[in-house]
Amino acid sequence: MKGKILSCIGGLYTVSAGSNKYLCNAKGRFRHEDICPMPGDNVEFTIGIGSEASERRNGINTRAENGCITEIADRRNKLPRPPLANIDTLFIVCSVTDPQPSLLSIDKLTVIAENLKIKPILVFSKTDLDKEKADELKELYLRCGFDVICVSPNERERLCDTFYPLLKNKTSAFEGPSGVGKTTLMNSLFPSLGLTTGEISTKNRRGKNTTRDSIIYCLGECSPYFADTESYLADTPGFTCLDFEKYPFLDKSELAYAFPEFFEHIGSCKYTKCTHLCEEGCKIVEAVENGNIPKTRHDSYVYLYRAIQKYNPYKH
Repeated sequence: MKGKILSCIGGLYTVSAGSNKYLCNAKGRFRHEDICPMPGDNVEFTIGIGSEASERRNGINTRAENGCITEIADRRNKLPRPPLANIDTLFIVCSVTDPQPSLLSIDKLTVIAENLKIKPILVFSKTDLDKEKADELKELYLRCGFDVICVSPNERERLCDTFYPLLKNKTSAFEGPSGVGKTTLMNSLFPSLGLTTGEISTKNRRGKNTTRDSIIYCLGECSPYFADTESYLADTPGFTCLDFEKYPFLDKSELAYAFPEFFEHIGSCKYTKCTHLCEEGCKIVEAVENGNIPKTRHDSYVYLYRAIQKYNPYKH
């Protein structure tokens, strides 16, 4: 049978096929080939005598009773941390306050999404707490060519009107630091999920992680709007940074192409091998000085370029 992996907990995979879900182990050869199945993978699998999720006995099945994942289809993309595959849209959720937004963290995620050909959509939450800051952030990223959504609590009807068309027939993920309201937003869109929300630490004003594993939900089970569609939504563990010095997300020669506002200037610089850091005659640096490219975005570019330069594949 063919299906999609929805989650992996303790080495046991939940695979969706049609209207059913099956519990599967992975074939041993994947480990020997250094292949790790992950949520979002499209797979082929065999059915065990007790592999339907509804048939699981007392929470435990033997390996023989579970199904077995035998093949993994080629991936269009993959996010290594947290592990997700074949994502169409990445909703990058960031609060405008409490916790305070980190533009560098946002830019890291947009760079990874752009490089993997995943559509990034910025979602600024808690806008009712600081409307001026929300407007400032929205204007900043609209200038850079991104889609931006501003949300606040208790607006379920407007949220559904905004998000449902963007989620239809897509595999999407909500990602961002803990405490910014990812889970609250998902609960507002799909109350039947009943996801656990956390709180903000009083000590460091950062979120406490409540999502432990990447889990993909079939939206057709959550709302009639998505009936008979291939629509999936992933909830992921929150995190505050991605270390470009330790993970080979992309090469430094690819970095400029992950900043959409740089596109029109690439190839126009004085030097063919311009790094766009501070060279004389660099059109991107000139655009920053003229105010056509936000300085914060170029600051992120410089930081990430320097971090990528430090990556040592033999060390990590």
